[in-house]
Amino acid sequence: MGSALPASGPTGASLDDLAAELVHLPADVIVARGDPPLVAALAATSSIPIVMLGWVADPVAAGYAESLAHPGRNLTGVTGTPPEAHIKRLQILVEAVPGISRVALFGGFADTSRADWTNAARSLGVALISLPDPLQEGFEAVFQEALAQRADGLLVLTGQGSNTNGALIASLAERYRLPAMYELGASVTGGGLMAYEAREDDIERRCADIVDRILHGTRTVDLPIERPTRFNLVVNLAAARAIDLDLAPDFMAQVDQVIG
Repeated sequence: MGSALPASGPTGASLDDLAAELVHLPADVIVARGDPPLVAALAATSSIPIVMLGWVADPVAAGYAESLAHPGRNLTGVTGTPPEAHIKRLQILVEAVPGISRVALFGGFADTSRADWTNAARSLGVALISLPDPLQEGFEAVFQEALAQRADGLLVLTGQGSNTNGALIASLAERYRLPAMYELGASVTGGGLMAYEAREDDIERRCADIVDRILHGTRTVDLPIERPTRFNLVVNLAAARAIDLDLAPDFMAQVDQVIG
């Protein structure tokens, strides 16, 4: 029996409680989506196979696995966005906005090293601006800081409140006329300009295959952790019009999904 551990627990039940309940059943496989449920599952069992369903960018850096090829414990699955995809987002943003020169990073430098960011920015002819934590400083204040530092573009990475405040960020980006690239397509359907995201259907299909292999006897130690390989570029034309951004036909030719 395979059981899923959601991204957050229902009211009155912690993820630790839910993980303990799955272990008590016992489940044959636990599927965990994102860092908090994965941490709860790993703490609850060292024997039941755990399959990671995206939303975890670097399980090695986070200490969940020894390596992607050899996790070293009862863990396998598919990671979230690989670090190099963040650089691709920066490249796409620069291509979409002619003359862009100063890009603010909303959410820090993510899992890509500062050296990688710096090298990529230099090759693209842009400067990078690191912004404060909006959960501490306030979202409006962070955008005012971006404007004070003469940012003319925004790269919104997951974390630091961006996952659950996508509509607010999109609204502020429009007000401050900052073309923004997001990590999650949901941010674009919520009013954001564009996103370059790992295809969720592809991640789910690959995780289902991994679960099937485990249920048919394959050990987690024989299953390396995989990374997403298929991505979608999503663009919201209404958001582009709102900031008077004219997206070139050559750029639009590479877009996978158009909204608005």
